[in-house]
Amino acid sequence: MGSPVLRIKYGYIVLLALVVIFAFSLAFKMNWDQRSRALGDAQLELASNELREVYSTISKLSLEASTCSRGIECRDKMNLYLASEFPQVLDRTRLLVLSSEDVSFASFDTVIQELRETSVSAAMSNSSEQWFTMLGQLRNAEAILTQAQHVGSVAIRGKMDDYAVIFAVLLIAALALSLLSFYSVRAALKRWAGDHHSQWQQVEKIVETLGRQRTLVNFDARSNWEPATKELVDQFKQREAMMTEAKRSVELFKNINKSINYEFRSLTNTVSGGLRLMSGEVDGKYLVLAKEMMQATAVLEELSDNFYGVLAADSTDERCEVSDVITRLIAMLAAKTERHHKSLDCFVGRSVPHQLAVSAVKLIWAVYLDMTKAIDLYRNKQIVVMINAKKNTETEQQVSFDFHFVSDTSGSVLELQNRDWGVETEVSYLLSDLIFDGSVAAEMTYSYCPEGDVRYQLVLGFDAIRPVTVKPVLQERRLVLLGQNNLASDIAVQQLKAAGAEVELVTTIEALGSKLREERAIDAIVTTDVPEELSMDNALRVVRELISAASSQASLILSTPVNQLDLASSDLVDGIIQRPVSQYTLVNQINSLVTATEHDAGKKELNIVCIDDDPIHGLLLTELLQEGGWKAIHFEDPGKGIDYVTSEPVDVVFMDCIMPEIDGFEATRRLRAYQRSMPNRSKLTIIGATGLTSVAEMNECIEAGMDYVINKPYTQADIYKVLKTHHSTSKLVSQD
Repeated sequence: MGSPVLRIKYGYIVLLALVVIFAFSLAFKMNWDQRSRALGDAQLELASNELREVYSTISKLSLEASTCSRGIECRDKMNLYLASEFPQVLDRTRLLVLSSEDVSFASFDTVIQELRETSVSAAMSNSSEQWFTMLGQLRNAEAILTQAQHVGSVAIRGKMDDYAVIFAVLLIAALALSLLSFYSVRAALKRWAGDHHSQWQQVEKIVETLGRQRTLVNFDARSNWEPATKELVDQFKQREAMMTEAKRSVELFKNINKSINYEFRSLTNTVSGGLRLMSGEVDGKYLVLAKEMMQATAVLEELSDNFYGVLAADSTDERCEVSDVITRLIAMLAAKTERHHKSLDCFVGRSVPHQLAVSAVKLIWAVYLDMTKAIDLYRNKQIVVMINAKKNTETEQQVSFDFHFVSDTSGSVLELQNRDWGVETEVSYLLSDLIFDGSVAAEMTYSYCPEGDVRYQLVLGFDAIRPVTVKPVLQERRLVLLGQNNLASDIAVQQLKAAGAEVELVTTIEALGSKLREERAIDAIVTTDVPEELSMDNALRVVRELISAASSQASLILSTPVNQLDLASSDLVDGIIQRPVSQYTLVNQINSLVTATEHDAGKKELNIVCIDDDPIHGLLLTELLQEGGWKAIHFEDPGKGIDYVTSEPVDVVFMDCIMPEIDGFEATRRLRAYQRSMPNRSKLTIIGATGLTSVAEMNECIEAGMDYVINKPYTQADIYKVLKTHHSTSKLVSQD
């Protein structure tokens, strides 16, 4: 704005803009006036037509009355017309003329009033002279309207002529300003160019130099350039850096958004199924839905907590725990793959370090996003994830994330790794590069084996950090794995051995019986597969009988895919581990089950409290519970019930929803608030009891913090059903 060229330029532009705005305003005014004139003419023409029709009707009736042999009867037709239809026509005509600005309404209204008076007089006197008077008055009214139309037309033509002259003047002014602006700027540019000829030459050289540069990141201005030129180049470099960062963010947002959309669709289906479960509308497969809801919650937490962390340029997390990264990564992959892939297994090599010098959030999303396209591409394949250390030096740590998409999972880990994977093809575009922004070296390849399977390998290089020693979790534990001789069993055996356990794989019930009869005690039996001739339920019953016959204290653990779990099986085992899980989750869950003091959770005596203001319903509920072998305490006062639950060890609360003073929703919220303030207390299960049936009312129960909802009046079947579900879900080992 400081140069003469810009001052002249912007000055003329402002004047030209004002002229153009005035011209457009004038054009709008012209159009408006023409439309208004057309509307007025239409109204006046309509009024004139009405008057002509009245004139024609009265003339016709007058002629009939004068020639009719039944004089009085013919005159009555005239009087009837004057008394009924004639006044209505006058009113319509009067309203049409009233809205027109071109007619002197006072003069026209005087004629209309005279017509009214004459029509009344004619009706009373039956005089034909009055009829002719009315015809003359109608001619006068029509003449007024015709004259108004003529005057309006003349006026609008005059206006249009004036507007045309003004518009022509404005166009001439706009043209003159444009020419003046052009020549003034041209003259100013010539003067400025003459004064700064050397600078123009330098600009041309700079433009030529910059044109040869693909990027300005490493470009430096020359020392002999003008300071303003150097500043301009620095600004271009800043803009390029901002554009690069923006492109990176947009690309990441697109890919993360695709993942989030997929996850939220899955979460919606899962949670809706869970709501039906808790409202008692789903029969069977309770543990499957319970597991899916917990997994859905974990994935949702991962998305909400870490979405913006992926895009952060800097991170305060200088290192991460590999166990935490792999556990969270497998949880996200499980949610994505469970509907389209047959299975998902994960193997972590012993050489993988326990810590890496990278942000956990970025590492998880880098692997997840780079492998998403491959996961979507090879649906209906079984996925085996292998994580190994490729290089471990004093300065660098390389970790390889290998995703195998295979049709057959027989064999072992070593056999899968040693397959002939053929020529590796490099993937040129990686989202890892965008996420890490050059701080982590990333390389990705894919290859095929003759069997038609494919392997994607993502290798990430990190700065080396001092290794951390971790004590094996399952040291001195003896475990027996009952399963088939396949890849999943081999992965489980190797992972448990890496955790310090002594592990033996048996493939038959007979072999398991022999192990139980040995003198050395077995800490746990982990069942992954059973012989084909037996169902899972029957096999677990046989194993339980073998444990009892051998007087063994071994825990019986069922490790099974979520879609193969049957509710009946939960009563026969001490714990359930639902696959897929990471190595660290598997080890921690087995350890927690083995070290538990009570191996048979089904025999645990439940402390049950019933809070219901209705004494009859309360008595019925306690009686039904006692018939099923449970003891319960009933409180009619919800306040006393809350005090008891917060002061005594209670496992289950049956809560009536509709009560005076403190209803079941408020009581539940208070108990949940107390639980949050006392995290060391055991989990409290709250079962809502209500006569409400709508989905909104059921949702209100769940939002208040109730775990399940049953209908009133109470039935033995509903009570047994919900307590059985509580007992089964309590066996799901936490993955936290």
